[in-house]
Amino acid sequence: MQIQFLNERPAPDLQVQPEVQLDHWRILRRGTGTLHIVAMLGPMTLRVTSALAAIDLASAMVKTGSGRNYHLAASPEEDEDLRMLMELRGQLAIGTISADVSDVVWDAVSVGSWPAHGGELLPPWQ
Repeated sequence: MQIQFLNERPAPDLQVQPEVQLDHWRILRRGTGTLHIVAMLGPMTLRVTSALAAIDLASAMVKTGSGRNYHLAASPEEDEDLRMLMELRGQLAIGTISADVSDVVWDAVSVGSWPAHGGELLPPWQ
């Protein structure tokens, strides 16, 4: 099977779209250690964010290095086909993916704290 991603373009200007609600998302760790969200924003529209900078576990809000805020409004995407597309799109945009940390992040959001044994994946929102 061959998949081709078309119509690649940057996200809207930050002033036009300072916050995005996400219902279909995954968080991937790049080979260099940075975390990035890959999300479906609409029919056939996938976005890969800049590196994540901080998280507010209480509100499920994530801030990227570019300053855009993403609200994790639902649990991580579970559909196998969509997850495959998200991972492929992530690889195309950020290169080697070392891990999918979506469930770890969502568990921390759900309980309001990072697991004692794993530590923080993202610093708290300041």
